[in-house]
Amino acid sequence: EDGGLKEWSRYFRIQRALQFWIGTIGILGVVHLTVASYRGVRLSASEAFGRAFGSYGSALWVQFLYNLAFVLGLLLLVVPGLVIGVYWYFSLQAIVVHEKSGWQALKHSYQMVKRRWWTFFGRLAVLYLFLFLGIVVLSVPAMFMPETFIFEIIAMILIDLLAAFFIVCFTNLYLMSEREVDEAQVDNIVAAS
Repeated sequence: EDGGLKEWSRYFRIQRALQFWIGTIGILGVVHLTVASYRGVRLSASEAFGRAFGSYGSALWVQFLYNLAFVLGLLLLVVPGLVIGVYWYFSLQAIVVHEKSGWQALKHSYQMVKRRWWTFFGRLAVLYLFLFLGIVVLSVPAMFMPETFIFEIIAMILIDLLAAFFIVCFTNLYLMSEREVDEAQVDNIVAAS
């Protein structure tokens, strides 16, 4: 039993490290493709991932700060972790869309969410609920498959594809929310004149 727990712990640490170092590039690439599509620009996958490498340093710094603040907030009492998590959620999108650096991206995400925290919390909660249900739907059949390397790889690929779909959803939420803010600012200027 103790060996199994140690093995699982080691596997989890390796998986988190890979997610941090390699997954960040994947997220940035998907965000670049989503933003290009939203703007009506054709962008190949190789161009998107080439751009992703250009903002890799800022993205790693943001991911580190986000995860640190989120975990510390959760350890403090759960609520601070959720609050920070929602405020800073769109920092990677800010890096891609506005070419912000680490702290600038965190501040940009905070400014966008500020005054609409509950709205974003609700939208993110619904999206994460669907993501969780999708992972459960994909994982349950995997529990009944033989424990072979090929089935594990297939399950991981399917879950990664599902996660990529939700990155597209989160990025579209960011882009639509920014458009709403821009339109509200224009309406305020027109109303004032």
